[in-house]
Amino acid sequence: MKYYGILPKGHPKFKNKDDFTSFRCKQHGNGWKLKANKLHLSRMTGKSNPIRIDIDKLPDGELKTCTLKKEGKQWFAHLTVELPDNPVPSTPENAVGIDLGLKSFITTSDDDFVEPPRFLRKAEKRLAKEQRKLSRMQFRSNNYQKQKQRVNRIHRKVVAARNHFSHCLSKLLVERYDLSVFEDLKIKNLLKNNKLAKSILDVGWNKLVQHVIYKVAERGKIVDNVNPDNTSQVCSHCGTKKKEKLKLEDRTFYCSNCGLEIDRDLNAAINILTKSSYYNPTTHTVGLAGINSCGDGASTTGLGAGSQVPSMNQQMLNLVKG
Repeated sequence: MKYYGILPKGHPKFKNKDDFTSFRCKQHGNGWKLKANKLHLSRMTGKSNPIRIDIDKLPDGELKTCTLKKEGKQWFAHLTVELPDNPVPSTPENAVGIDLGLKSFITTSDDDFVEPPRFLRKAEKRLAKEQRKLSRMQFRSNNYQKQKQRVNRIHRKVVAARNHFSHCLSKLLVERYDLSVFEDLKIKNLLKNNKLAKSILDVGWNKLVQHVIYKVAERGKIVDNVNPDNTSQVCSHCGTKKKEKLKLEDRTFYCSNCGLEIDRDLNAAINILTKSSYYNPTTHTVGLAGINSCGDGASTTGLGAGSQVPSMNQQMLNLVKG
């Protein structure tokens, strides 16, 4: 038997309704149109029966595309808006270095912190129970499909809660500081540690940084990413590098040269801020809680036991609860 042309490798992939959960209309006014909270789709809705969508406020700009996406039994409309040019960043008056971690989700250079939410960890028990039920059901049966939706619903709630938390925290940071400095972490490399991979994915560091970046651009402020090398190993007061590497269980940084004793995350956050090319110690008014107050032999425990709950952490608790 002779074959003409090149045959594709492997088995053919047949179309499945579960493979297609979204579609896109590419041009506003040609295929779709939005008026107030009423969505008109060509060949799907008539003039008298548009789709009502829940929408608070769209940014001022030109509507471009509309993507309809199904998640579980719900449909969501993702709208793309072309915005005018962002304002030119002004000279920052206050600045903060932000250390991303697992014990504290963020630690700031002005001695504040936010506790990690651990949304996936809190849902693990219920998720495992529903997944065990799913594994015992006949594949693609009606009960299997219903149980699959229950499992997916738990995952969607975790994602939604993490997004809400990240938006609240990024808004708080952008409103408070003109310059926000993060470590340029290679998260893919950190995930190679099997003991910490789930916790790293659960906190969502990259999501927070991305939310801060676009909010900062809209307000004419600045965000900077610096090299993370030795931010935990160098003394934030005298610049001396420790000879022995700190372990994960070591929560306090002690400098044998100047006697500085400080929380390791606070020390790292100060080093992150001072590494930024935008930072100017003579003009910036916020940050460096440890440097300005600690001399030789001084001690700043930062997040030590018995310390009061910082204002940022309390604000986050209030924002997340609504």
